[in-house]
Amino acid sequence: MTAPALLTVDQAVEAIFGEISPSSRNTLYKLIKSKQIESVRSDGDRSRIFIPLRAIKALRGEDD
Repeated sequence: MTAPALLTVDQAVEAIFGEISPSSRNTLYKLIKSKQIESVRSDGDRSRIFIPLRAIKALRGEDD
């Protein structure tokens, strides 16, 4: 099974920090706000944020 190309905020938090917690979620939102990690907003619901898997890999320093 292949990994999804877009991850929800909680999926991204778990992939980056290893656990889902309010502080790690807030850290991800700060990374998004400061444009240190790429994010995509849903067209239908602008409050839904998705993180591309390639952005997480780039943050980790992994190759595609």
